[in-house]
Amino acid sequence: MIGIFGIGIILIVILLIISIVLLWLKKKWLFIIGAIILLIGVLIWAIMFSGIFQKSINLSNEGLNQIKILSQMNKADTEKIDRNDFYRATDNNRIYVRIEDGEVTELTLPADSTDISVLTSRGINLSSTFADVTQAYGESYKELNFLEMYGFGVEYRDKENKIKLRFYFDKDDKKTKVQDIEIIAY
Repeated sequence: MIGIFGIGIILIVILLIISIVLLWLKKKWLFIIGAIILLIGVLIWAIMFSGIFQKSINLSNEGLNQIKILSQMNKADTEKIDRNDFYRATDNNRIYVRIEDGEVTELTLPADSTDISVLTSRGINLSSTFADVTQAYGESYKELNFLEMYGFGVEYRDKENKIKLRFYFDKDDKKTKVQDIEIIAY
C-alpha cells in the first residue's frame, strides 16, 4: 500500500515534470500557474504531515509501568546498552530509557520484547489491538506510514507538554497487535 505520503510525492514529481515541459515549450504563463499550484500543493501536503491540525490529548502522566516520561531518573539506576544513548531500567530491563540532564525523555518497549506485563498509563500493552488503543486514547491520532520495520503506526500528541506517544503495528492490518510502544518528549 502506497499511502498518502507516497501519493503526495508522486503528485509533486508529476507537477515538476509538467512545469519543466511547459517552461521548455516557452509557455511562461502556464509555467507560473503550474508553479503556484505546485507550491500550494506542497504547502497543503506539508501541513497534513506536520500534525498542526491534530487534536492534542493530555499525556502528562504517561509512562511505561512506574517510569513516567519527564520524570527524574539517575543514570546510576539503569544499565547502559549498546544502542545510542539508551539505558535499560534496572527494575524492568525490557524498557529502554533515554535520560537527558537527569530527566526521562524517551521510553521504548521495543519490538523484540514479548512482555505483556508492561503497560502504558491507560493499560495498553503488547497484546493490545488497534481497537484497544483507540478506545483508550481516542480517535485523535496521526497515522504513520512507510515504516521500515512495521506496517503502520499511530501517534498521539500532547502539544502543551510536548510529548508524543506512538504505537506500531505489524503489517497494514488494524487487527494485529501492538509491536512497539514509544513515548517521546520533544
